Amino acid sequence: MYTINFNDESPLYVQIGEDIKKRILNGKISKGDKLPSKRAFAQHLGVSVNTVSNAYDSLLAEGYLESSERRGYFVMSAKELVRIPIIDVFDEEKIAKYDFTYSGVDSSKFPYSIFRSIARSIFTNEKSSLLHLNEREGSRSLRMAIKEYLLSARGFDVPVKNIIVSAGTEYLFKILFNILDDDFTFAIEDPGYEKLDTFFKQNKRLYKTVEVSDKGMDFDNFLESKADVVVLTPSHQFPTGVIMPASVRNQFLNWANKGNRYIIEDDYDSEFKYRGRVLLPIKAMDEKDRVIYMGNFSKSIAPSFRTSYMCLPDSLLEKFEELSFTTCPVSPFIQEMIAEFISKGNFEKHLNRMRTLYKKKREILLKAISKEFKDYEISQNDSGLHIILKISKIQKEEEEILKALEREEIKIDSISRFYTDNKPLINNSSVSFLLGFGRIEIEDIDEGIKALKMAVIGD
Repeated sequence: MYTINFNDESPLYVQIGEDIKKRILNGKISKGDKLPSKRAFAQHLGVSVNTVSNAYDSLLAEGYLESSERRGYFVMSAKELVRIPIIDVFDEEKIAKYDFTYSGVDSSKFPYSIFRSIARSIFTNEKSSLLHLNEREGSRSLRMAIKEYLLSARGFDVPVKNIIVSAGTEYLFKILFNILDDDFTFAIEDPGYEKLDTFFKQNKRLYKTVEVSDKGMDFDNFLESKADVVVLTPSHQFPTGVIMPASVRNQFLNWANKGNRYIIEDDYDSEFKYRGRVLLPIKAMDEKDRVIYMGNFSKSIAPSFRTSYMCLPDSLLEKFEELSFTTCPVSPFIQEMIAEFISKGNFEKHLNRMRTLYKKKREILLKAISKEFKDYEISQNDSGLHIILKISKIQKEEEEILKALEREEIKIDSISRFYTDNKPLINNSSVSFLLGFGRIEIEDIDEGIKALKMAVIGD
């Protein structure tokens, strides 16, 4: 009989179990060996019989032991056990000191306690539906919550049956590629999401890029594309930040109403408008059901939830239902948490808090830029989680700036990367950065802008 040196770091039964487990794995205890009786082992270790019993039961459940009535506990073969190595995954990527990237949210204000309470409630109620495969459209509870949110916050009503939940915009487009006609030509914004251009190419779909003006996608240039489907971000164009005027929205809607045409409206970032009147989405004006509306919770809650949704027109719903392979890839547990977060009123409160925080961060950012830079322009429309900063009279070479950004530990995106023709970083002695303020801490903004000036301009 062997001795175990106990510590105060974990319960005694856990330490007993771990010690026996190690002895089995390193061969000190062999297959078929009988363990000491619970009473004898407890007396030897100076612990209660229940403590040893809990340790044995745990090892039995994990497959390290087998029991035989009135004979005791016997060791199973270590070769028959599934062993997964523990890997440290937290130091793989160096964290930037100043993170001005456009993705991500302020994690310091994430409502951890509320989600912890929601998760506890979900498991306490033991909903068996969480253990089964999803409904292909997503959970009804989440789709109901989304319906109510869209009606109250975005001004339009949509039947629950028309709401499809999925894991990110790419998955939604994958569905659309399978229900829209194969010979359709798509029109996408330029500049726009960098992944969208690649995604269309990978899926071998016909598409054309259309220049973005100070009113969003240029409508006259769009007409020349002869597209059947147009992809728009009218509430806050990415990455320019332009808000499409109501008159231009009406032009696109009138176009869609004439024939077998669709507008895909990506309403990302619409929750964060800091001043002025909030324009309703094109979907709110869609009387003939020609708009495919998309939304997600990446900026409003967290990108790691990987939960997005779209509202399909009735004309496409039947085609969706015919897709045999489609399943909702979002965990039922995640869907249930978001549904409860929205339906209990926590989502609205969270948005109000974050809107106040981001407004403050944006004001500090603008003030810091005006203090540090002389030759610059800012493009922003009092909305979203990023601005465009154009710095003029640049005297450094591109490679020199890139090295300086790395040296200053700044993570930032140049707007040039979002154009399909891969524009250079420096254009006419100026450089334009997409300056995100979602992730960076308030106290780091001033020093971050000083470091940016050092990297781009110098002393």
